[in-house]
Amino acid sequence: DLRNESTDRWVGDVHCCRFNMTTGDCHWYDWEGYLKCWWVGREDYDEDCTTLGMLLDLDDGTLSVYQNGRWLGALKDELAGEYCW
Repeated sequence: DLRNESTDRWVGDVHCCRFNMTTGDCHWYDWEGYLKCWWVGREDYDEDCTTLGMLLDLDDGTLSVYQNGRWLGALKDELAGEYCW
């Protein structure tokens, strides 16, 4: 179990984020379950686009999504602690 490997550097409520390229939906998970992210910019997401970029900004604590090099919005904010990509 991954929880057995946790350290003091694991802080915050978000332990995993998932983005669905088909729908543009984002979900975030803690150890108990998941919640859907309602992100500003979702209305501009093009489900037919095949070029997607994501930026994990550890200084700002955000996970953002880009399409065709254009920033759409932050999927999740208030991220803290150590993250793997």
